[in-house]
Amino acid sequence: MKKEFFEFIPIAFIPLPGRNNPVVVVKTSNTAIVELEEVEGENLEIWGASSNELINSVAAFIKKLKKETGIDTEFKVKVYIAKEINDAFLYVAITNTIIEYLGGSLDRDMIESAQVIDAEVGCDNSILALREFSLYAGKPYIWRRGEGAITLDKEIMFDLDTVDESLMDFIEPINYDIITHLAGLGSIALFNSLKGKEDLRRVVRLMNALWYLVYGVTVPNTGKDIYVVVKGLGKAYINLVRKIIGVEDDEDN
Repeated sequence: MKKEFFEFIPIAFIPLPGRNNPVVVVKTSNTAIVELEEVEGENLEIWGASSNELINSVAAFIKKLKKETGIDTEFKVKVYIAKEINDAFLYVAITNTIIEYLGGSLDRDMIESAQVIDAEVGCDNSILALREFSLYAGKPYIWRRGEGAITLDKEIMFDLDTVDESLMDFIEPINYDIITHLAGLGSIALFNSLKGKEDLRRVVRLMNALWYLVYGVTVPNTGKDIYVVVKGLGKAYINLVRKIIGVEDDEDN
């Protein structure tokens, strides 16, 4: 089975332990092909854009899936990419492909069942939000656990490149409640910026400042360029936004 995906990323989300903030998910111009093969008597293999975090996360998902469904299947996965892809998205793309291989076309019930497994194997809200990307025809959406998603009425695509990666060294900030509130407001404001109702640069500066405050992640300071920090599997990606296709007033982007 072979599936081709556009990458989706949680462009506005700062993981704060014990808190439940909204996640903004957008489509990018980057693509990945996932090829799945059932194999006999072998452990999971992932070839291509793999990392220990990705292999361990997919293996944990499959182990839990086997326990819940009684299946006894092993897989070999090949991933083909032209540019670096967020490994949190690859986790979702690979496990979605496995679910489709076993159960047919994805529907909401299947996605919600996958989200239950995600939570049980320790995934945070950014993964649960990414899990829903196939439901909204490429449109950006803001998602919050327990509340569902709100989508824009049009498709928007980010053209971006990963320029660096960073470890995430969590230090609980002074006045955690205020930081939680700011992070939530930042996600909402970024979603509004996609409607042309908020200044994207101002919002990104807030979110990047929070990333530094909470996790020590820094971005280049080049003046005009827009860099966004995006969570992956146990690390943060620093992405340079080259163009946003479909945003109102996009002559400013």
